[in-house]
Amino acid sequence: MEQNQKLLKVVGIYLCYFLYSKLAAFFAQTITLMNGKAMYLIFDIFFLGFICFLYFKNLKKDFQTLKEKYNWKKILKIIFFYIGGTLLISILLSFIRELFFPDVIMDANTQSIQDLAKISPIYAIFKAMIFGGVAEEILYRESLSEIVENNVLFILISSILYTILPFVFNAGNITIMELLAYFLPSLWISYLYVKNERNILVVMIMKFVYNLIPLAILVSDLLK
Repeated sequence: MEQNQKLLKVVGIYLCYFLYSKLAAFFAQTITLMNGKAMYLIFDIFFLGFICFLYFKNLKKDFQTLKEKYNWKKILKIIFFYIGGTLLISILLSFIRELFFPDVIMDANTQSIQDLAKISPIYAIFKAMIFGGVAEEILYRESLSEIVENNVLFILISSILYTILPFVFNAGNITIMELLAYFLPSLWISYLYVKNERNILVVMIMKFVYNLIPLAILVSDLLK
């Protein structure tokens, strides 16, 4: 019974995520009194608060574990390990791109962040650093963790969902390169999540530090 309730909870959250994304797009296009990105920001903040509220006990438990079992040296070691693996994945993706997809300049995720930063640097920071690092990690990792106990199965399912769902909200052709650009980094993050006792705060810290420097450089260049 408890497992069924958790499953319904996860399904409900993904349904809410889908509906809120569609509603945000609808209101951003129909309401002309506000900037479209401001409307997206409002909806993103509501969903961020909603999902943090639902998983507040999990976050509180992970925070307690973080204080008890992790010191700064261990956290830094994990961050460097994550960055090293991510850079290796980037090199692999670049090699695949040059070999099989020479016309592709960059992955869709990077392009979208750069385009967003040109329009609204503040929203780009929020989307990459806060929403992407908190709401999306709870959605794709913490929520699924409650219903998928097998580590290998969890890593695969979370990475597949993380890869597929962004394209549900974006019309257009999907290339193998774009799928790999989402799938391989997600495999790496999900692996580290499992390796660190499924502590979502560890993953949030890793992503925050990794995204901080390049995003700061990008925004500073745009503000010049």
